[in-house]
Amino acid sequence: MKYTSLVYALHDKVGSQSAVAKLVGVSQPTVSNWLAGSDIFGENINKLLAAAKTAGLEAGVDRPDSMDVTQVKGVDRRTGEITDASTAFWAIPTAFLRWQMRSNPDSVVVADVDTDAVGFNRGDVLIIDTSDKEPDENGGMYAVFKDGNVTPMGLSASRSGIIGRIKGRVTAV
Repeated sequence: MKYTSLVYALHDKVGSQSAVAKLVGVSQPTVSNWLAGSDIFGENINKLLAAAKTAGLEAGVDRPDSMDVTQVKGVDRRTGEITDASTAFWAIPTAFLRWQMRSNPDSVVVADVDTDAVGFNRGDVLIIDTSDKEPDENGGMYAVFKDGNVTPMGLSASRSGIIGRIKGRVTAV
């Protein structure tokens, strides 16, 4: 049986993979593997259940991660507004958004690329974190709504019309 959801809940409670590892008595890479979906076996199950109890969490029946999805909103191609009524309405695994994309699932939207840009093609679908609109030292690409188009742009782009940081994409075929 997988206990991945319990590991997620414990991580949310204590704040980091290192803190989970210390509480459970395993290495941080082990916790990282668990968050990525690796099975938990043997004594580690007992350690995890004990750590969850110590943290005040209940270990219930774990549902498959594939059932835990976020209904992602889209960007209206006419207005640039975020909407439920968009034709780009996707269901993406919540664990993927949270742990792989490192985004709050409630802040993620998708948008079709309207024009070719460096590294992107018309028809690609961008996965965008709308809570991340400020550049940092790590750089990155941002989705910008400009002149009726969603366009990927680098840090040198104008700050007006930023939808959010591009966290991923689905490439058009």
